[in-house]
Amino acid sequence: MVVKALIDHPVADWVSRKVYDRLSSRALSCAVNARNHLIRAQKIADISTTVSYFCATHATEEAVACFVASAKANGYRSWASKMNIRDHAQKVVVASYAQVIADHAEQIDLAIAHNPAADDLLAKVRSGDKEVVYPLGLRLFSFNEDGENPSPAAANDALVSQFPDIRTMVEYVHKRASFRDTALYARDEGAPDLRTSTDQTYALPIRFFACPNAY
Repeated sequence: MVVKALIDHPVADWVSRKVYDRLSSRALSCAVNARNHLIRAQKIADISTTVSYFCATHATEEAVACFVASAKANGYRSWASKMNIRDHAQKVVVASYAQVIADHAEQIDLAIAHNPAADDLLAKVRSGDKEVVYPLGLRLFSFNEDGENPSPAAANDALVSQFPDIRTMVEYVHKRASFRDTALYARDEGAPDLRTSTDQTYALPIRFFACPNAY
């Protein structure tokens, strides 16, 4: 199962260790709960696909809450405070945008690996005709290619440009944001059954946590 491969990956082990070293208070609690629910998703998968999916999606939301709580504690309180981490819909929207970024990283063949010697993470990216290895850090990630304008507005415009138009972007986010309820709750047409679905969207919440191809 994808979740087990993720939990057992050396990069996941590094992240788990750093969580305890660097986070505290609510950020730490949310991170631990996210990992716990991933483990539950893996353990329950053979018994109930639906319950396993619920655990995976809850892990996603807890990861978002961890991200927001960490931002508040590390100099981004004014921005992070605009989001209510108790609001399910807001957390799913954040996870949806994170999925956009993860999809893009996969498309450009970004690779991440653990360096045991230095106990850090490395990222392999393509620069022109060459593949270059850098220490992994958020400074490597931005849709904004305008080095003269590092403003949040420019970064937002660059992200939006990944879609044909605003409507397409909004429809994508709405589909992701509503999918959890569609997958878990019964409708007039009947009860949901993840085992018979061919919609690839079911895999997205798990892929949000997965690293791109390790090397």
